[in-house]
Amino acid sequence: MAVGARTAALMAGSLFERRLASQPIAWLPWGDATGADAVAADRPVLLFCGCALDHWTALLADELHGDADACALVAECFTPVAVDVAGQRALAARVQRCLAATADAAGWPALAVALPDGRLFGATPWRPVRDRGGRAGVARVLLAVAQRWSQARADCEADAGRFAEIETAVAQALATADPRPLQSVLILDRAEAAAFAIADPVNGGFGPAPRGLDAGLLRFLVARCALPSAPPALAAQVERTLMALIAGGVHDHLAGGFHRGSTDVAWTLPFFEKRLIDQAQVATVLIAAAGVFGRRLYRDVAERALGWTVACLRRADGRYAAGMHADSVASDGALREGAAYTWTIEELAAVLGADGAALVAQRFGVGDPAQVVPGSGRSVLAIRGEIDADGQRRLPALIQRLAVARAERAAPACDDSVHADHQAALLHALTLAGVLPDADPGLRQAADDLAGVLRSLRSADASPDPDGQPPTIADLLDDADGASPLADCAIAALRQQPSGAGAAALHADRLITYGGPLLRRAPLSALGLCRLLHQRTQPDPSTLR
Repeated sequence: MAVGARTAALMAGSLFERRLASQPIAWLPWGDATGADAVAADRPVLLFCGCALDHWTALLADELHGDADACALVAECFTPVAVDVAGQRALAARVQRCLAATADAAGWPALAVALPDGRLFGATPWRPVRDRGGRAGVARVLLAVAQRWSQARADCEADAGRFAEIETAVAQALATADPRPLQSVLILDRAEAAAFAIADPVNGGFGPAPRGLDAGLLRFLVARCALPSAPPALAAQVERTLMALIAGGVHDHLAGGFHRGSTDVAWTLPFFEKRLIDQAQVATVLIAAAGVFGRRLYRDVAERALGWTVACLRRADGRYAAGMHADSVASDGALREGAAYTWTIEELAAVLGADGAALVAQRFGVGDPAQVVPGSGRSVLAIRGEIDADGQRRLPALIQRLAVARAERAAPACDDSVHADHQAALLHALTLAGVLPDADPGLRQAADDLAGVLRSLRSADASPDPDGQPPTIADLLDDADGASPLADCAIAALRQQPSGAGAAALHADRLITYGGPLLRRAPLSALGLCRLLHQRTQPDPSTLR
């Protein structure tokens, strides 16, 4: 494919792909023409898989394109392909499976290598382009792959064959017809125990840093806490985690809503992206937790997150954008991570005066070295200090003034793309919020509006509903396949719904495909889980990794 055609194809693609269109590496879009180019050039395919809203994707792209030697290596030895994971979900799922199988890792961005025919044979998660901190860089890894391709191509083909066997084994396990009942209770007991084994009893959360919000895992555990047999320690850990999320830097204390995760175990320094899917799923968790634990705070925080979503992500056509980027233009004109959300003492004083700034700094830890974004001198707001009754009375007005001042800053870039599963997840959260006692009428109206938009789009689809009736809310929620968290199947199993072979396969598929937060952090492998799902008696401990 000629460079001009390549640029045109990328410019017609997603925000992520458009950003790569003018870079020194001649990235191609994924497609049949890419394979033809790779075959003609007799080179492996290098897949750069990323997300438009991910700061680390942007960081890797900038670092890679700023290294002339690395660019030359890619151009000389690979057929480079840009993959927006939101737009190429089937390929993205394959890359994640390859990443898990070959590097014991997960997440984005990722670099994967494939044979010219598209069969994957290796992948690596984010790493610096040059060796740093005792870690091999992207340049070293790609050089090793290029040398292996040149000198031992049969080994690359063998690796591709082994990975294909793993994918086939998983697919066969899911497709196996088995009339025996699903061992729901056993599976869920093991999942709860595995999650609790990696719980952080000090900071809340599960597993080491960096941490995502783990909405699927939390929703599952909140459902477990509703059981009469739930141990008090589980409820305490779940509430400890929810309160840590609400108090920490991952929560936007001025506008509402949540950033996508934390770089540290104390939930202080966030990954600054604010994504639609996170607002929908965390709000769903908090609404459920409010009912289980009887805390109004959880509901209030959920309603603020949904309110921010409606105010800031709703598009002119009534659907919702994917989210806001981490980076924005700072006061010095440079593009910096978190610039829109962080503060200095001087900036607080300019808006609130010296006394107000001192109060806010005390409450939210401004100036605390643990809350300063490295290299910026700017602090994340996280509830860390106690204030007296007078301070509590004054604080809401000060926060409102800060929110107004922050709204005047340069906003982060918005990824305006629309994903049907994220719309369905948001509709689910808005519907839950809309049926609460004394529900916010704005959220109820937002749910009705979104349902109307999705219903009209679904009705216009070439495949009408079999019964010829307009789609119901339940039908619309079925569109949430890509966003269905682990709890969807967990809650159904908790209710011990009958499960034949088809249901068992569906549960297994959803547990493996959508239960990422649990499967990444709990010691259960996908194949082990498949075997557990199809066993009639007590499982063999060897099925646990």
